[in-house]
Amino acid sequence: IVASVIALESSDDLGGARGTSAGGRIQILNGLSAAEELLVLAHEWAHELLHRADDRPASRDTRELEAEAVAFVVGETVGLDTAAAARDYIHLYRGDSQALAASLDRIQRAAAVILNAVNVGG
Repeated sequence: IVASVIALESSDDLGGARGTSAGGRIQILNGLSAAEELLVLAHEWAHELLHRADDRPASRDTRELEAEAVAFVVGETVGLDTAAAARDYIHLYRGDSQALAASLDRIQRAAAVILNAVNVGG
């Protein structure tokens, strides 16, 4: 995983989503709290880091599990209480201990890239 330049945009309407990512561009819904914005950004950034290469998991459930797990790690590391929301989202995408264990290395690497960038930038 290599950090790359990703355009960040805000939007008043994302069709019900709080954030989206598409090939080098992340959009975040306007009006989110700072904590929500950070978590959505971490989730979408994880998609950019993990799911734009040849090793992209075929399963949408796996991709969402990985992105939300990264957002959880980032949020908890900076002191946000994200457990309940992350648990519900991960369960929605069939996340269980076996699925998390299978993606643990990818989750850890993406979270490290994001936290390093946040730390360097902050």
